Amino acid sequence: MKTVFAAAFLVAMVLAANRATPQPPRPALPDERLAFLVGEWRTTNRMYENGHTTESVGTARYRWDLDNTWLVFESRIGGEKSGHYEVRGGVARLPAGGYRAFAYNSLGFLIVYEGAWEGDTRLVFTALGTEAGKGSRVAYEKLATGGVRLLSQRQLPDGSYFTYFEAALHNGAGP
Repeated sequence: MKTVFAAAFLVAMVLAANRATPQPPRPALPDERLAFLVGEWRTTNRMYENGHTTESVGTARYRWDLDNTWLVFESRIGGEKSGHYEVRGGVARLPAGGYRAFAYNSLGFLIVYEGAWEGDTRLVFTALGTEAGKGSRVAYEKLATGGVRLLSQRQLPDGSYFTYFEAALHNGAGP
């Protein structure tokens, strides 16, 4: 009896040892629709406020992180008139479609967004948790030149949006 038990135990141990060791999940494939943002960019920026336009330049970087599940970004803007400003954050695809994003900036704000495509060339992220008529959104537009136009917008009481900041992302000699 002890021999049969020992043999059965030995067979069980061999079978257990031969089972495939669980493998960590493979990295996700990057979301190809977001690929137009990946890279190192120079930015030409315009801030519209109280009837005045302030221009500045900066840099932006978008890259895949955490096994391609997040597109992370950081942007730095600086100018004599505009002062220094930084924003960082990330974008992840939601299982049911669309995107969730967050951004935190040098002004001390953290904003959470939901994003969706409007056509093939415009991706819009709308801030969550804002009162009606006090919302904000960020839109990315793919340009035929290979560049990107970024618009930061505030919602007006009538539901329309006002662009208060705009950036041209380019990696060539000009915007």
